[in-house]
Amino acid sequence: MATATTTMNCKIDTDAHFREFVSGVAAQLSAMGLVKLSVSGEINASTVTKPTPSHGTYPYDGFQSKGAQVWRFNDALQTEFPVYLLIEYGGQEVVSPWWYHYGPGIRVTCGTTYSGLAITANATAAQRVYLDGNDNGTSVSCWFSGGTSRFAMALSQNGLFFSVERFKDGNGNDTGRGVALLGASWYAMDGSTFYGADGLWQMAMLPGGNNPPTETKWGAAIPTVEDGTVNTSVVGFTIHPYTPRMEQALLNAVMYFSGDLAGLTSYSIDIAGQMHTYFTLDSFSYLTPHRSGELLVAMRYE
Repeated sequence: MATATTTMNCKIDTDAHFREFVSGVAAQLSAMGLVKLSVSGEINASTVTKPTPSHGTYPYDGFQSKGAQVWRFNDALQTEFPVYLLIEYGGQEVVSPWWYHYGPGIRVTCGTTYSGLAITANATAAQRVYLDGNDNGTSVSCWFSGGTSRFAMALSQNGLFFSVERFKDGNGNDTGRGVALLGASWYAMDGSTFYGADGLWQMAMLPGGNNPPTETKWGAAIPTVEDGTVNTSVVGFTIHPYTPRMEQALLNAVMYFSGDLAGLTSYSIDIAGQMHTYFTLDSFSYLTPHRSGELLVAMRYE
């Protein structure tokens, strides 16, 4: 298991800045434990040019890919249930009637086989996460966590979150039943709202195919975990894959009411009888037919 807290260039106004963004994300994918495959035609972080916004009109919301890499898990289950990730690097344009933003992002496709720069079996949809134009800069606070069968990153505490991990059993151990992917892109005009239909999404990749549709929400069970260091009355919301059956809780992220835990703070949290270290990101607003308020995303950080 590995973690990294760092600052990274997330500005894509020049070719040099975009190259730093690509190489920075790729370096952390490798450092956290995933393996990059050598594929003809993959993005070259030394020569790639920056994406150019098309300055579309509302409600245009487009991702421009400038190239991709193929990554894989490196755990004991990789032979039985291989996992390959196509990571595309690019820019995301967000336009409304009042403002225009452009920021960096990635687009991810997951499956069990690949050919060149394509996922060829059990492929999920291609989903993107991105930094809103107000969040990107040449020195953005970023957090990464991972291992040979998982990866999570947060670029800015309220900017971009991405997670991928295997389904778990009742004891929190990896299984070959599937892979879960989570994405969140905060709308940074106020730093608290998810923008667009892809602002919050969840996908599952199943070894036998028939992947469920992409959801524009996270499946949360309430309440299911207790905080291990603050107050046992504080409860969290574990996140579960959307599949035909109810899967066990994922470990890369947990949600809390923002008033219960402090942001940008480490906590020990008990999930499925096992203690794990988490780091809380910024809060975001939510609205349901039953209540509204703010939640914190706690990212696994160990």
